[in-house]
Amino acid sequence: MRSDLLFEVGETLALEVPLATGETLAARGRVAWVTRGGGDKAPAGMGIEFDRLSSQDRRRLTQSLRQLAMPARRKSA
Repeated sequence: MRSDLLFEVGETLALEVPLATGETLAARGRVAWVTRGGGDKAPAGMGIEFDRLSSQDRRRLTQSLRQLAMPARRKSA
């Protein structure tokens, strides 16, 4: 997740993730990694490991991420 506000690895977060459908997914997660970014490095961001995500919410999140990634795939083709 790209972000200007970076947390520390291990911090627990309460998240509201906007889905491509317009719905919002409420979830808890833990910061798994942090990239500070800058210069030639990757943009600043964090990896989030979701905690206790139901199988239904996991499917909804996966489907939403696939939809959001589609335009990026078309541009590179």
